[in-house]
Amino acid sequence: MLSVWAIVLCAAVPSYGQKLIAADTTLVDWCDVARTPKRFSGKLIRLRAALIENHNRGIIDGANPQLYGAKCLDQTFTTTIRWLGSAYNASSAHEDLDRARQIQDRFFVSRTDVVLVGIFKGPYKHKYPDSFDSEFQIRNVESAASLAPNAPWPKWMEALFNKIAA
Repeated sequence: MLSVWAIVLCAAVPSYGQKLIAADTTLVDWCDVARTPKRFSGKLIRLRAALIENHNRGIIDGANPQLYGAKCLDQTFTTTIRWLGSAYNASSAHEDLDRARQIQDRFFVSRTDVVLVGIFKGPYKHKYPDSFDSEFQIRNVESAASLAPNAPWPKWMEALFNKIAA
């Protein structure tokens, strides 16, 4: 019985340790990551970004969630997200993220100002023209708040909406 408790205790320590590392990690803006992605590749970081999520898969082909930075709207570098394990449900700001997702535009897209903890992967070489440049593997959402409906969109997203509306 003692060995079972030892295994359980040891299994819990890395998870707890990762949260301590993340909490002490300097907050990085997505624009800095987009400008110098190799600097952050493979690293555990705290990332401030705007999260775009499409809640109507029929409108935009693929409809993958994406990150962008409010301070660099002309940036063309793209980052998709992936939830690691139970990160979504166990996230610190799970309820805040769910509330923010309820505020959607006419295309059923939500935008949320987030602070994420996770591992940045990229830049990737493009196999396909619409491939993403990078991926952020989310371990935790520290904070989430809906962006104002009139907040500016990244230039590449405005062009996409204009195509759809035409």
